[in-house]
Amino acid sequence: MAGSVEKANAQAFFRRSTLVPDNPSTRSKKLRPTGNLGANDIVILGTGDELCIKTITADAKAVRAAAQGVLFDVVLHPPISLTGR
Repeated sequence: MAGSVEKANAQAFFRRSTLVPDNPSTRSKKLRPTGNLGANDIVILGTGDELCIKTITADAKAVRAAAQGVLFDVVLHPPISLTGR
């Protein structure tokens, strides 16, 4: 469970964020799901591609798998556990 400071930080973050609808780029639509690249990965990375914005992700396997056909503008960050432990 999040504490009061964590909840306030999350609310502030969401106020500064803009939700965008799925709209994958034409070139991302040419990719096919694989063991390391899921359909959701293609939509998420492809939407960033269509909007010409960086996608921030910890899913390096998906980015590498997609690079077989499309190089996306991404920032990779280390994976972290979100279990609260």
